[in-house]
Amino acid sequence: MYNMTSQLGLISLEGLLERAKDGIDALLVLSGGLDSAYILWKYAQIVTDRPIHTHHIHLYPRWSGRLQVEDLAVRKQIEYLNRKVSVRTSTVDTSSGGAVMRDITLAVLLSATAAMERKCDYILV
Repeated sequence: MYNMTSQLGLISLEGLLERAKDGIDALLVLSGGLDSAYILWKYAQIVTDRPIHTHHIHLYPRWSGRLQVEDLAVRKQIEYLNRKVSVRTSTVDTSSGGAVMRDITLAVLLSATAAMERKCDYILV
């Protein structure tokens, strides 16, 4: 198994949650799936005194029929928290019919500006 935390200098989820306790913010990239739902819920348990910043990306909506379901899932997850959550939404589509790059890489690149605007020190994908 490749340990991205130590080999690339990336922070672990546990480390990010510890820093969040000290007031350091992260931008959470949400897909609407179970992984991002858990991350949002766990982060909301720690960050109770300030807004949570999120970015929901519609990846390749022309090939996927999941767009409406993902939007509904993200909306319901945020409603469940009953908290102030800022959501930025972006759409990536290509007329060529091919993926621009791996989803996780694209999510980070698309989220960099949103993270800087919201003064977030980390992007959690």
